[in-house]
Amino acid sequence: MDCPLYNEDDDAEHAPESVRTLRSTIEASDGVIMISPEYNRGMSSVLKNALAGIDDLFEAIRTARSVRAAA
Repeated sequence: MDCPLYNEDDDAEHAPESVRTLRSTIEASDGVIMISPEYNRGMSSVLKNALAGIDDLFEAIRTARSVRAAA
């Protein structure tokens, strides 16, 4: 997946194609598993950036079956 750096001005309906694809994939899924290598006792900046682009879906992710892990 090639998500560009998050830009609030390009959010929602103006989001890049890769971000819209990620959103639609998550919305259509039965569950979500997010795994990232730990970086400085937290998730990586790359994953944080991708999640910023889909922040409007966080409630759907929280109420759906989801697993988040960093190791």
